[in-house]
Order: sequence, then C-alpha cells, then structure tokens
Amino acid sequence: MTVRVLTDSTAYFAPGEAAARGVTIVPLYVIFGETTYKDGVELSIDEFFAKLVSSKDLPKTSQPSAGDFHDAYRSLGQPGVQVAAIHLSSHLSGTHNTSRMAAEQMAGHPPVEVVDSLTTSVGQAFVVRAAAEAAARGAGLSDVTSVAREVAAKVHTYLAIDTLQYLQRGGRLGRAQAFFGSALDVKPIIGLDDEGKIAQFAKVRTRRKALDTLLELAGSRGTPRRLAVVDATTPADAQSVKIRLERAFPNTPVEVGRAGPVIGVHAGPGMMGIQVEEV
Repeated sequence: MTVRVLTDSTAYFAPGEAAARGVTIVPLYVIFGETTYKDGVELSIDEFFAKLVSSKDLPKTSQPSAGDFHDAYRSLGQPGVQVAAIHLSSHLSGTHNTSRMAAEQMAGHPPVEVVDSLTTSVGQAFVVRAAAEAAARGAGLSDVTSVAREVAAKVHTYLAIDTLQYLQRGGRLGRAQAFFGSALDVKPIIGLDDEGKIAQFAKVRTRRKALDTLLELAGSRGTPRRLAVVDATTPADAQSVKIRLERAFPNTPVEVGRAGPVIGVHAGPGMMGIQVEEV
C-alpha cells in the first residue's frame, strides 16, 4: 500500500515544496464582502494583508467544503493508495471535522485517516513534512499518522500581536480595552496550548519587548529540534528574529514562514511569531 499525504492551505510551505514532497493541498476560503478567494490560489498572503488594511469590513475565513475534500480524495484514490489528511487545529477551524466527515462519506474508497495537527502555519508544515517523509520511506498509514501525532504534540506556537485593532473589530476585544491598550502600546503574546486552543502567555509594552518575550518563550522549551519565525508584514523584523534564534541555538535549523488569513484576520499586520518543535 502507498500512503499519500494531504493537508490544507494553512500549512504554509515554501513555493514548490509541497508538490516536491507529493503533498496535496486543499485550500481554505477567504471572503472579502461579496468576493470569495481560494487561500493561496486566488489570493496570496501579501494580497490578503493589503486588502485587510484597506477594507472597511473585516474579512472572514471559511473551511473547504465536503465536496472539496471528496474531489481531493477521489483524485488520490488509485488502487493501493491510502491517505493521511493532516489539518490545522480543530479549535481554529472546522476544516478537520469537515475532512473527517468527507472521508467517512467516501466509505473507505480510498481509506483516509484524519489528524489534528494542533497548530497551523509552519508548525503545521513541520507535522506534514514528518508524515510525508515517513510515507516516502514506505511506512503504512497507521505509522504515518502516528508520526504526525508525535510531532504535533511537540510543536509550540507563540505570537506577538502588534495592533489590537483587528481583535477589537472581530469582537474578541472590547472597544475600551482596545483604546487603552493601544494608548499604552500593549502587545499581547498569545499562542496555542497543548490542545491547539488559543491561550495568552504574556502581555508586554512595546514591540521590542514583545520580540524579546517571544525569544524567551522559545528558549523555555530547551534546545529545539527546529524553529520557525512566522511573519505577517515585517520581513526585516523576521530576519532579525531569525538571526537572534540562530545565535541562541546554533545547531538548530531556523526557517522563516508566513502567517496567513486564519491568523491574520485577527492578529492583523505586524504580527510576529515563533514556532518550536521540541526534540
């Protein structure tokens, strides 16, 4: 049996990497007003943030439909093929559940096992890569998904929010809180807990202190297996954080990735994050 790996568009790989690894990507949707875009296909990350800043109304994100997953599973459903479907945290989107329901409707044609990565962005790509590498070595479906879950349990995400505007616009922060927080230059440090739920880790003042706190949180996990800097709209800051991580962990690979619409619609421009995979 051959195992193929499928994920969604919130695992932000470098251009061409997913195809090179034989990974199928099913895109989420981004909705600005009456216009719907396929994430990463019809709307790039840079285009998303440009529209986010200029739009009067806050955009929405939507999971792929069951039909989208049916089509993807059928395209992979050659004789002898099994599918490991790995998705962003089920606490961030209904994508995982829709994928699972679509797989059940396929009635084993092909056999599909759905995995919650408990994360998103490059951290999700860490999980998908590990699964794809196991599949390439000839591992069976249960072993591939076991590897994915083991890595998922070791990935930790920390995000520094630069502006409270989008949390307020999305109803996740009161207007008064947003006003006084902005006036005081408050920068919340949020992330994902061990269940993939959003959690607050710290609250600091000034962007410099926020970036320092991200480095401290990354270091709190000991010497990591790999690291990622997750950037929204500030590539110079991302490179600076990358250099600091490389100095702190000289034997750990550090990559720079992007935060897409699922995070960006609430975190807004200027968000910076670090994702850590423990040893």
